[in-house]
Amino acid sequence: MITKSFPSNKFLTRPVASVIIIFLLSFLSLPVTGISQASGSANGKPPMPPLEFKQRLKGPILSFPTPFTENYEINYKGVSDMIKPALQFGCTVIALTSGNSKYDRLSYAEVRELTRFVLETVGDKAITIASTGAWDREYIKDYARYAEYLGASAVQVALPLDLAGSENIADIVAFYKEVAATTRLAIVLHGFFSVELLTELVKINSIVAMKEDVDYPYYITRQTMFKDRLAIFGGGNDGRYLHGYPYGSPAYYSTLYTYAPEMGLKFWQAIQNKDMKTAIDIILKYDLPVIEGFSFALWSAAIEYFGGPPRYIRPKNETLTEPELKKMRELFGKMGLSPSLKYPANVRRGISLPDGWGRGGHIGGLVEGKITVAGGNNWSKDKTSKLWLSDAAVFSNGQWVRGPALPKPVAYAMYAHDASGLYFAGGTEDGKSASRDVYRLRSVEAGKTWEPLPKLPFGIHSGAGAILNGKFYVCTGNTGKADTDKMFVLDLRESKGQWQECRPVPDGKRMLTSLVACGKYLYLMGGLSNGLSLTDAYRYDPDNNQWKKLNDLSIKGYAWVAESVDSNHLVLTGRADDSKPFSIHTGIWIVDVNDMSVRKSGELIEASTTAPLIRVKDKQWWFVGGEPDSNRNRTGVVSVIDLGKSPGE
Repeated sequence: MITKSFPSNKFLTRPVASVIIIFLLSFLSLPVTGISQASGSANGKPPMPPLEFKQRLKGPILSFPTPFTENYEINYKGVSDMIKPALQFGCTVIALTSGNSKYDRLSYAEVRELTRFVLETVGDKAITIASTGAWDREYIKDYARYAEYLGASAVQVALPLDLAGSENIADIVAFYKEVAATTRLAIVLHGFFSVELLTELVKINSIVAMKEDVDYPYYITRQTMFKDRLAIFGGGNDGRYLHGYPYGSPAYYSTLYTYAPEMGLKFWQAIQNKDMKTAIDIILKYDLPVIEGFSFALWSAAIEYFGGPPRYIRPKNETLTEPELKKMRELFGKMGLSPSLKYPANVRRGISLPDGWGRGGHIGGLVEGKITVAGGNNWSKDKTSKLWLSDAAVFSNGQWVRGPALPKPVAYAMYAHDASGLYFAGGTEDGKSASRDVYRLRSVEAGKTWEPLPKLPFGIHSGAGAILNGKFYVCTGNTGKADTDKMFVLDLRESKGQWQECRPVPDGKRMLTSLVACGKYLYLMGGLSNGLSLTDAYRYDPDNNQWKKLNDLSIKGYAWVAESVDSNHLVLTGRADDSKPFSIHTGIWIVDVNDMSVRKSGELIEASTTAPLIRVKDKQWWFVGGEPDSNRNRTGVVSVIDLGKSPGE
């Protein structure tokens, strides 16, 4: 549960910063950007002509709540994680706006940096609307210049503080003429504008659009009266567009694109096909139930639930409580929306390990950005001798090559990787004994070797490993004599660190379990105990050294592997169970850590287990080799798993 509040002393420094900026503005005509209208742009391109912007302003507009980190700084990765799916699902307009973007809790410097990041992330993939806030006019003009410099397609401009509430048409028109003289960008109006005022404002050539978020009569009357001169789009939600579309409104804010972009695309496609029944059905089923209980807390939680950034919010809003989150998940469940639907698995055959290099029970990860597997075991061609392996294979320049060999043959070790290298602990070299040895590989260059690290307190094989916050955790497994419930941790940042014992795994000893880092926790799933496959799941909180029992999984399994997809979801595959009594499955599953619900997402190229699942890049994993059956076979087949591919990719 996220309950932290924004640090009050830090929050109180914002007005002080604003005073300093205003003081500087009073002395410098170009206080922050240091650019003028004739200065060009950061990308070397002239600004988009206002009429071109007007013509391209069509369809859904992504406007999203600014996400924050646990420390209440802007979560820029979260911003990217919201923009990219929208682009993939055909959204061609990305917008900042003072309300949704939460300018009321950002400093001016943060707004500028957020604008820069959004424009860089979008690039040429869509048109962009920068936005001013409720500021003094010098801020507004400075921001308009900066937005042009960065390459925004348009700037949305609200009235300055000195004109807030004013009905003086001459003063307001004079202000917008000032802004138009400051930037060559298209200007998007934002606020309430009387018919008389709009009649005067449309005489300014660069004013070509207006964001409407007053009420439906206002939307319709302005659209019918000014549709030839202004591209008027509705703020709020997708359903609002049903009021403006019949009168020619070309675009609309989409909330669906923030948490269910596939539904946002279906709505827009229905509109384009003039299939109003489908469009209305989508709004009634997926949009209005959320809007009826709308709050920023609910919106942020929904985005998090469907794989977006965590729901941290700077005050003034609080995040949803656990009971409220449960109610939200039930709401989406009734809609038939599941986070796993966002992550369909597109699986293709990768380049297999060369003949004779197939293996099972091996370790794997990225080293210097290259996929690396090592150790494991295989059988002789006549299936009479089990071979324990020490060799390594590295995927480099489109092919598998030999890598640094292990110091000795090892299979069924606990392993994990991070940016500092590939780590393994324990394992066995004969299927009977259990090793205490721990090693790290930091480079796959010729001549590099595995570096020894502090030994485990006792030998373990067939356990599980994970790295979280620079610490290597290993748990459960077999000591060579019996299964264990122990967990140990090694701080990889400490040059003289030693293994420390953690609280043991609850409810019995086991082996061949799955351990995965997700968010700030470790999750343990299933395993094998006394010959039986398990369905139980637990969450470990390293800050408090506490385990929590979670809901059981709907599938049983062992020798499987999981990786974090986002802060709420895991991808799980390589499953074996005791159903035949030994079955190996092709399934790829998405696990929602909020309730441990499991939904199948796809299938491996072939069934396999005791193999590593290696994150190669964002939303892509390689499942390399493994044991495809119980007939002493080993495989070199590689399944490349891409999650969340959009239509046509």
